[in-house]
Amino acid sequence: MNETYKELTKALYKARIESQVADNELKSIRDTFEAEVKPKKETAKQLAKAAEDAKTALTDYAKEAYQTSTLDDDGPVKMNNSTEIVIDEVKAMAWARVKMPDAIIETLDMATLKLLAEKHPEWATVTKGKKPIVATDLSKFVES
Repeated sequence: MNETYKELTKALYKARIESQVADNELKSIRDTFEAEVKPKKETAKQLAKAAEDAKTALTDYAKEAYQTSTLDDDGPVKMNNSTEIVIDEVKAMAWARVKMPDAIIETLDMATLKLLAEKHPEWATVTKGKKPIVATDLSKFVES
């Protein structure tokens, strides 16, 4: 092994060890963080659900009160004009194909195209050759 090759291998080996140490430290910090935060996160999630349930109950009550003209004008809920839109995607797609094709976004399935690429040089460039693969365990190359 020539000197440049050996030095580059040592540099990569050292970088991998330092990276592993940093990853281990990060994992330790993450584990500690998750142990402390997970219960609080679950509590926050439960409290948010309780708040959402309370809001739903209040708005449902306000809708009833509004329909029976008993909604307090000075209360915490006001009735505003609103519009709710529900789109039947199948029917909307059929309409858009005929009336508004620009509304349809197309995407390519790259995995399928990669399988077909060699047979279609008109839209794909395939380059074959050798590619360097670095060994996972470099310790035997840097000892000496």
